[in-house]
Amino acid sequence: MFSYETIVDVLNENPASEVEVELEAFENSSVDYTDVAKATGRNFRMIEAVTPSEDGGLALYVRRIVFEPNVGGAI
Repeated sequence: MFSYETIVDVLNENPASEVEVELEAFENSSVDYTDVAKATGRNFRMIEAVTPSEDGGLALYVRRIVFEPNVGGAI
């Protein structure tokens, strides 16, 4: 689990980088990713992916929030 301040700091320290965060991390905290996007001036998108396991077992279903680069700085 992480705090609002931590994720905002990480995004602001790396404004030109795309940052992916597991959606589950947001669901297990009180942090709202839309608030984080507004605070950092970033757009975001959700991606969903299914990754097959190496041993042929159950596939891994992952949902991530991708914060796109912000080259103009926070609003």
